[in-house]
Amino acid sequence: MRRPPYAEALEASHPPIQATRRIYQAFYAVERPSQDSLARWIHRCWVLEGARPVLGTAEALVATGDLALIRDDSLRTAIMTYLDKVEDFMFAHDSNINIWLDNSTVLAWRLVDRTNIAEFVLPAVRDARQCDPAFSQPLEGPRRDPFPFSSERFLTSREAYASILGMLDAPANLTGIREEVAALARALRERIEPKVNP
Repeated sequence: MRRPPYAEALEASHPPIQATRRIYQAFYAVERPSQDSLARWIHRCWVLEGARPVLGTAEALVATGDLALIRDDSLRTAIMTYLDKVEDFMFAHDSNINIWLDNSTVLAWRLVDRTNIAEFVLPAVRDARQCDPAFSQPLEGPRRDPFPFSSERFLTSREAYASILGMLDAPANLTGIREEVAALARALRERIEPKVNP
C-alpha cells in the first residue's frame, strides 16, 4: 500500500488525534457526551496515517554512486548525514504509529463492536450490509446487535481508558519527530540552493 505524501499525512493525522483527545476528556467530563458524538470519535480515531518524507533524489545519488559527482565534500557529507538522521527518525516514527495501531486495535476489536460503531455512525454501511452479499452478515433480514454500544459502559472501562491513554502518547512523539525531519530538510535545502542557484 502506497503511503501518503509527508505533508498530506501530517494534515490527515489531525482528525484522529483530535477525536482521541475528545474521548480522553470524556472520561473526566461530569456531563457525558452524547452517544452519537462518542461513537463518531471512536470511529474517527482508528487509523493514524504513517508518512515518509520524499527521499528519492538523495537515495538515488547514493545508490547510483552519483553522489561522488558532487565536488563539495561538505555537501556530500550533509546529504549522507541527512539520510542517516531521517532513517533514525523514521524508525521512531514507525514505532509510534505501531503503538497507536496496537491500542486502536484493542479499541476497535475488543472493546467495541466495530461493525456496530460503523453502522451507528454511517447508516450507509448498514444499508450496504442489507443489500450487498459481499458484506459478511451473520443473518439475512432483521438481526439483533450482540454487543450494543453503550457510552456509559465504554467511559467506565479501565481497558478503554488505558487504550486511549496509550494512543495519546504517540501524537506528541510524532509531532516532535516530524518537526525534526522538517528542520533537517530545510537545513539541507539551505545548503543545496546556493550551489544550484548561485
